[in-house]
Amino acid sequence: MKTVTMCLVVFSFVPVYGQSAQPSVKRHPGETLHYRVTVEDGDLEKITHVSVNLFTQTPNPANQPGLTNGFTIPCKKSTNEPKIWDCSEEIPDRIWNGDYTVNQVNIGAGNNFGKNYQGDYHVPTVPIENPKTFNAPTKIKVTE
Repeated sequence: MKTVTMCLVVFSFVPVYGQSAQPSVKRHPGETLHYRVTVEDGDLEKITHVSVNLFTQTPNPANQPGLTNGFTIPCKKSTNEPKIWDCSEEIPDRIWNGDYTVNQVNIGAGNNFGKNYQGDYHVPTVPIENPKTFNAPTKIKVTE
């Protein structure tokens, strides 16, 4: 008989800007995002790391070459509740403008075990505006 262990991930969003702010408020690199991952079942005591990935499908703006469209927020286990992992990270300056969504949660147990959970976590989109730009030359010449 084969035993299958299921792990249910409940994801909650804790905005740093307060409940009254609109989710369309643009966020910027250096501002901190906060999330909370709640794991409802499975081998809770074996979980060693949790992280949250944000991603945008917005095409790379022409004036932001070399920047990227996603980043990972590491989580720390709550000291009071073994089912809760608190995630917090500054928005990096290496990402391009766009509407970022939580597209994946990673849960691991040591170096060899882990699972990536992809889905719609029903958390607000985070519109990020990065003032970093570079208008690359369109014409260059190389001579010997």
